[in-house]
Amino acid sequence: MIPKKLLVLLWCVVKSSSNHVPIERLFGGVRVEPGELPFTVQILLESITFSGSILTDRLILTAAHSVCGHTFQPEAFEVIAGQYDLLVWESSRQSRSVQEVFAHPDYRSLVIGLHDVALLLLAAPFEFTNFVQPVAVDYSDAYPSTVAMLAGYGTILLNGEQAKFLMVKLFLII
Repeated sequence: MIPKKLLVLLWCVVKSSSNHVPIERLFGGVRVEPGELPFTVQILLESITFSGSILTDRLILTAAHSVCGHTFQPEAFEVIAGQYDLLVWESSRQSRSVQEVFAHPDYRSLVIGLHDVALLLLAAPFEFTNFVQPVAVDYSDAYPSTVAMLAGYGTILLNGEQAKFLMVKLFLII
């Protein structure tokens, strides 16, 4: 059972993605320290690596453009939490398979950003540790007007090489 507050958060993510259409993808960022962003996961799909965020012990938030074309192949995904350096096997690492993939029903790849949200339901729960935690959600009524953060293991430049460490990029919400 998904908690009511989490459903409200998911509704806000989906609603906000339908009102804003960015014109480009984000690249680059700076390297973070191990354990600094314990809610970030690495998602493997065949030879592709992308990122997501832990919402609950079994629910991962990611981008629909990453899962498009594979929503009926949950067995093709692997979700890894607690990983910092992609070149080293770390004792904090936890790996889970995916039971179901849910992309926003109105997502269309031709419109960048619009409805670009998806959920992965894990086959087994993550064990929460200092290196594996859900996103801390602020349930206040205040609208954020501060610095936002995007974290992941994506490419550093357009068509460039993939980051070897967890990276973060900060930007101002106006």
